[in-house]
Amino acid sequence: MRLVSWRAHVPERQARELSGATMLTLAEQITGGEARHLASVLPAEIAPPLVPPEDVAQKFGVAEFVR
Repeated sequence: MRLVSWRAHVPERQARELSGATMLTLAEQITGGEARHLASVLPAEIAPPLVPPEDVAQKFGVAEFVR
């Protein structure tokens, strides 16, 4: 979280919350298999929220994700 905190110029606690929210949003948009694969290569502290409850992805564009 230090790197996220440093790059976003926010305290580590806020960086952890922001990362978790980002991972939850991402998990809603990709399939369960994609989420499990991504979780396997991410640090454990941010990977758990990635595993979605279902295997259906909701599609959206990059601009919407960034927003």
